[in-house]
Amino acid sequence: MQIDNENIGSENEDQKFSTSLKLFIQKLNRNQKRIILIVSDAVMLSASLLIAMVLRLGDLDLATAARLDGLYLLLPVLGVIVFWLLGLYHFMIRSLSLQVTRVMALGVLIIALALPAYAYFDPKVFIPRAVPILYALVAFLTVGAIRVAVRILYDSLLLSNKKSARLLIYGAGEMGRQTASMLSTNPEHRVLGFLDDDPSLQGVKIRGLRVYNPKDITKLKNRFQIEFVLLAMARISPAQKRAIVAQLVHEALPIKSVPPLNEILDGKPLGALKEVSIEDLLGRDAVAPLPGLINDNLNGKTVLVTGAAGSIGSELCKKIIDAGSKRLIAYDHSEFGLYAFERGLIAEISKEIIDAKVVFRLGSVTDRTAIRRTLEEFGVDFVYHAAAYKHVPLVEENPVEAVKNNIFGTKTVCEEAVRAKVKRFVLVSTDKAVRPTSVMGASKRVAELVVQNLQTKSNNTVISMVRFGNVLGSSGSVIPLFKDQISTGGPVTVTHPEVTRYFMTISEAAQLVLQAGFLAEGGEVFLLDMGEPVKLIDLAELMIELSGHSVLKEGESGEGIAIKIVGLRPGEKLYEELLVDDNAVGTPHSKIMKAVEKKLSSKQLAELMGELEFCIKNLDNKKAAQVLTKEMR
Repeated sequence: MQIDNENIGSENEDQKFSTSLKLFIQKLNRNQKRIILIVSDAVMLSASLLIAMVLRLGDLDLATAARLDGLYLLLPVLGVIVFWLLGLYHFMIRSLSLQVTRVMALGVLIIALALPAYAYFDPKVFIPRAVPILYALVAFLTVGAIRVAVRILYDSLLLSNKKSARLLIYGAGEMGRQTASMLSTNPEHRVLGFLDDDPSLQGVKIRGLRVYNPKDITKLKNRFQIEFVLLAMARISPAQKRAIVAQLVHEALPIKSVPPLNEILDGKPLGALKEVSIEDLLGRDAVAPLPGLINDNLNGKTVLVTGAAGSIGSELCKKIIDAGSKRLIAYDHSEFGLYAFERGLIAEISKEIIDAKVVFRLGSVTDRTAIRRTLEEFGVDFVYHAAAYKHVPLVEENPVEAVKNNIFGTKTVCEEAVRAKVKRFVLVSTDKAVRPTSVMGASKRVAELVVQNLQTKSNNTVISMVRFGNVLGSSGSVIPLFKDQISTGGPVTVTHPEVTRYFMTISEAAQLVLQAGFLAEGGEVFLLDMGEPVKLIDLAELMIELSGHSVLKEGESGEGIAIKIVGLRPGEKLYEELLVDDNAVGTPHSKIMKAVEKKLSSKQLAELMGELEFCIKNLDNKKAAQVLTKEMR
């Protein structure tokens, strides 16, 4: 029993010492730590001479050692000065690197040259020729050993009470190595190795960390208790990301990434890790715009964007500013939306540029007087009409408002643009306008027919439409809904197991809309290449697994998030189309097609608009829905 008490007492004493040492180190400021390091280096530089002489002579000759008394003082003083001038004391011990090693090596070589110089000026001193070389080696090892010891002490004492996230880095290239080096100084992360598809790298060690085959992720996860995988590859396309995620995602491991190179160059810290998002995976390799098409046309021009506070409208505005436009009129009916957009622009660009180039106008697209005054006041050259009610279920319940805003609002803006002799008018449309099954889709299809008809009456304004599918991250996208449902533990609701949708990034969509508008000759419908459609149930499963959860199949229980099939909503289609008639042709841009589709005659359109106007006057939602769905089928 006495022995146990002694062991317990010894453990307590060790713990007290460890705690005291930890507190002592934490209280030291940078200058105090530097002084301790300088004193340690001075002692080692002096002791290294004695060690070098012993190694050369085989024993300690006190007489010879005594004759070197001047060097025991000279070498440390010279060494500290040399190390200071080389910047060794400006490196953080926590970030030992090859550069630190080079500085130490150069420093000890310079210091070692003092030995033959000293013997040359003092004939009484005997220094064997091998001693300067031995001294340089010993000094390099001892000075380096101090730094390694301090680093080990730092890790063992200061980091011992911190919970570090255990991770593997995917990518053993230059960025992966830099990331590993950076994270080695971060107490919140512990890198346990690399993953890489390159067979020539697998099995080797980089910075003391082994490179593993990604196929072994299951064994590695269990062996090292891995908590997440970090993608660290300088140039990686969305397609490559999807392939990597497919290897890893079924392990229910969160996958993170380092900031892209352009963000790092802009000052974002390399350690600002972020979750790999579904937007990263559904995006596509960027296609460069046609040379000069956007900038040459927008430079020095005045542009009106309606629905400027929305997802597409706001991105259009940013790209129009970047293209060197003279003035941008950001028009929207939402006060808060326009305010938030203004704040965001000022933070992203600058208040000076925004004040000089951007006008924020509150107003409805159905207000003809406000639209007319805006066009006349600023002498608008181009109009991008992105304002629309687009949430399918809400619009389904409010057909009259959809008719007023989506159809008559579009008619008002386009008519006033033609009256003001605006050079180009572009309607931002949707794939839901093709053979529509919803009020929203039908209202957008009628809006297309309206502007096509107005083109036949205009000689000065080139009118066109751009049609595309879901935009990643937009307020109407299913992705924010899935994210919210996952964050609350599910279930994730999917309307039908076979429902599919097209997806495109906001940036790509806005860029293609701008280019399509300048490719128009009048009356065309431009279609954006949306890539391959995605099943929403597959999307839901991928998002759940990306978040680090398991997918619970129907009837399963336990830890994970379930997917619930809730049935198609009113007006919802199983799949989306981009063409009314199968007659699309290519354009000079590989991602933009165009079609000249059938139109209603002026008489047919006038009758349709008359019926819809009657519904508005009588607030007849039922009749408005019937007219739209009957005419558009």
